Amino acid sequence: AAAWKEGVLPLWNPYVFCGFPIVGNANSSVFSPFNLLLLAMTPYRAYVFFLAIFFLAGSFAVFYFLNQKMSFSRLASFAGASGLLLCPYLMQFIDYDTVLAFLWSFPVCLILAESKERGTRWVAVTAIFFFFIALAGHVHALLNTLMLFTGYYFLFARRGESWLRHTARFAWAIFFFFGLSVFLLWPVASFFQLSHWLPELAAPGMDWKIPLSPVTSIYLPLIKFPLFEKFMNSVA
Repeated sequence: AAAWKEGVLPLWNPYVFCGFPIVGNANSSVFSPFNLLLLAMTPYRAYVFFLAIFFLAGSFAVFYFLNQKMSFSRLASFAGASGLLLCPYLMQFIDYDTVLAFLWSFPVCLILAESKERGTRWVAVTAIFFFFIALAGHVHALLNTLMLFTGYYFLFARRGESWLRHTARFAWAIFFFFGLSVFLLWPVASFFQLSHWLPELAAPGMDWKIPLSPVTSIYLPLIKFPLFEKFMNSVA
């Protein structure tokens, strides 16, 4: 908040250890447009508004998906949206970044997957949607949304078109997303690969943390991808 009010992007935090790359820690969301709330409000009040926006956006998106895409009645759609908005688990972990960012992104990705329009505009909107998640949400939410979108798109949203055309649209959307997001994902990937999560970089006797799930964590994939490791070594 102090950096934003001084007109400085908070890319680096000099007060943590010997310095900490905030831009490399994706849940910091340095470039999120929601950070503009910090210019007009106290940090606590801005964060409360931030939580409200994500909860309400997720609930409205669920209602729209159920009512318009799944043809549920308004009452059934309202019940589904209310179930998300009033979910005890989400209320308990209301400030947990990985849950909060996925709250609104998962119904929107289902809406996009169910869209009848699959032309150039759909490719652009889908790419921008994933870019916005990378911009304003936790990196795990981005990974979870990508996995959900991919599974739903190929299993339930083919709509009788050829596999080649269906796959090509998906590939173009992902390609443009990575093109938009490279300035965000590059420092994040580098930070994760070089962080203390790697056991070989841990200090003697250090109890380094193991991710809870290899499915929802990016740490293990980055460690095991030899091509990524070679690429990072070549540009280091």
